[in-house]
Amino acid sequence: MKPVASIRTEHADYAPASLDKGESPPIRPFGDQVLVLGDLVVRQKGSIVTMTDREGDKLDRAAITGTILAIGPDAWSFNSTGTKAFVGDKPKLGMRVTFTRYSGQATHLNGKVFFLMSDAAIGGELLG
Repeated sequence: MKPVASIRTEHADYAPASLDKGESPPIRPFGDQVLVLGDLVVRQKGSIVTMTDREGDKLDRAAITGTILAIGPDAWSFNSTGTKAFVGDKPKLGMRVTFTRYSGQATHLNGKVFFLMSDAAIGGELLG
């Protein structure tokens, strides 16, 4: 599977973000929470800046794709209503996923956006 260069949504183009070498996830999720490093909006095309930092920051929060960095101990233990055991493939660390827009808490650190969200907000794995 080849890496994803960028993803186009109705709002903007997004490129995968990554942790710097030796950088650890800044948040440890509890319960059914999952920490996702959100993709970042592409603010520049070649040498042309296409939006202000303020516009870019708003669109970073609107991301719907990212990479799983940490998984709480109860994530994907039960279905979304908590009434029965979860059945199916469970997402893994490092998996590229899509999630519900504006899910969970967004934390901006070092130019990256970390989303702490319920496992039910993650809809699927991004393939190729």
